[in-house]
Amino acid sequence: MKPWYESKTIWINALTVAVVLITSMTSWPQMQAYGAQLATALAVVNVLLRLITSEAIGDQNDEIDR
Repeated sequence: MKPWYESKTIWINALTVAVVLITSMTSWPQMQAYGAQLATALAVVNVLLRLITSEAIGDQNDEIDR
């Protein structure tokens, strides 16, 4: 198992949340105009990351307990 901070999926989604928050707090018309396309791209990236994922996220102590 790997720690959460090594997960590409978590980092991509955290970055997305940051962009959405910044966009909603400012008047960034380019981002607001392409919201649907960005959401679709995020979904595709998440699927691709899931396909290449080979290791679970968790506490390394969990492996010892099993």
